Amino acid sequence: MAAAGGLTFAALFVTATGAWTSQAEPPPQSYPLVAQGDPARADEAQVLGALSIPPQRVDGFELMGVSGLAWDDDEGLLYALSDRGTLFHLRPRLAQGRLADVQVLSAHALRGPDARVLSGSSADAEGLAAMDARNGRRGDSRLLVSFERRPRILEVRPDGSWLASHALPPPLHRREAYASGNKSLEAVAHHPVLGILTAPEQPLRGADARQLAIYALDGRVWHAPRAPHPNSALTAMEVLPDGSLLLLERGFELLPPRVVIWLRQGRIGDDGLIQLETRADLDSSEGWHLDNFEGLARHRGRRFFLISDDNGSPLQNTLLIYMEVR
Repeated sequence: MAAAGGLTFAALFVTATGAWTSQAEPPPQSYPLVAQGDPARADEAQVLGALSIPPQRVDGFELMGVSGLAWDDDEGLLYALSDRGTLFHLRPRLAQGRLADVQVLSAHALRGPDARVLSGSSADAEGLAAMDARNGRRGDSRLLVSFERRPRILEVRPDGSWLASHALPPPLHRREAYASGNKSLEAVAHHPVLGILTAPEQPLRGADARQLAIYALDGRVWHAPRAPHPNSALTAMEVLPDGSLLLLERGFELLPPRVVIWLRQGRIGDDGLIQLETRADLDSSEGWHLDNFEGLARHRGRRFFLISDDNGSPLQNTLLIYMEVR
């Protein structure tokens, strides 16, 4: 996306045939997330820095199409997952509480139970969550990965090697249950009480189109109203220390170009419902320079990283944002 003068690209979220690459590793650049002047307020959120990570090759893998994000507090690493099945290790640097820089340290291919590198539709990874990453012990972190096109959840090591495959409950185990092949398991999280949670990007076929659904692997399901936009989609979720969920949702329009990002928080109720409160509502038509944000990771306290999927398009950016959600 071109930042000058607001959001000006017309081919939003359309995958280009290839991404620019270079032998050198260009440094991340500070990104003007807001236009000149004051944008509309972000409700209960404050942006604490934004960086644009240029296209580059890392250990033979293109850094592009990043859709999942997870923070490992024990290792001081931010894991970024591409929809081509590559796991990148990032090290963000903060200065006076703000995001100042980020290093791309390494890249690792996801592997299946047979130790082979995932490829094609099998590699279409979307959601990412970390486990045992805040226990004060190094070397025991595990990652959950959810997939589109071939919906499933794998458990892997930070080097991408397979640890376990988690069975999906009905109806998530059937591809034909999803709105489309590209609207499958967009989000995954690990809850200290409920275990692994996952959610499709949009409601399943035949489901109430006004409601999003979050599933536990034991078959329990919770519903919440979708964000107020006809194209809204759930792109990521995080579990907060109090057990509530923070959802990242996105809406977009092509003509005129517009992107809206919501962060909404809610507790999982015993009645099967989640009552959500908006924590941030960022709208490109109100002065925000946004992109296709799909990754969310809690850092510490109420501070989070968000990352955007550039779809491999020169019209878009891989943006890393640091934000406090009150």
